[in-house]
Amino acid sequence: MSGGDMAAKVKTGKGSITREKILDAAMALIAERGYAATPIDVICREVNVSPPTIYHHFGSKEGLLAAVVERSVSEWYADLEAAVPLGSESIDRFADAMADSMRNRPDILRLILIMGLDRTSANASVRESVQRVRRQAIEHLTARMNRILGVLGGEFNEKLARFLLVQLDGIFVAREIDDGDDIEELLAMMRTAVIAVGVQLVAEQS
Repeated sequence: MSGGDMAAKVKTGKGSITREKILDAAMALIAERGYAATPIDVICREVNVSPPTIYHHFGSKEGLLAAVVERSVSEWYADLEAAVPLGSESIDRFADAMADSMRNRPDILRLILIMGLDRTSANASVRESVQRVRRQAIEHLTARMNRILGVLGGEFNEKLARFLLVQLDGIFVAREIDDGDDIEELLAMMRTAVIAVGVQLVAEQS
């Protein structure tokens, strides 16, 4: 490898590291403060980079948000796939995996909810990004329900997927409002409720 090739490789590697650091900082700040209250210069100070660096990697603040959301959701999907791999799925194992995601990765749900509730942003593309992610989450969960409860068909599995996401939303909001709530108890109740609804839907179609 020539000296020029080596230098290019090192530069590319540093660029990837910088990009990930920017995404990490943006996710933490937006989840804490909201999108509108997190200007580019605040993110720059957190990562010790200049605004042109962020624009180089993401094009715009909206592009940065899209990248943050995309990475977060991709990691969430990967966690679910790893927890309940193809061929070992059941409604109770999947409910456990969803509870674990709430327990271990609350940052992802916080980001999506904060963005969804942020009415101060006048940028339509921001809200569209959040709505798109919610739709994709429903589609992903529905696909998992199809694999677990194939006898029901898409319509009923989508209902169960929506119910599961709403349960996670509620538990997250409860924890944010009152950290004295017993989250483990709420997660256990969510698991029981999701399994019960799944069993009921199966019975209705039998």
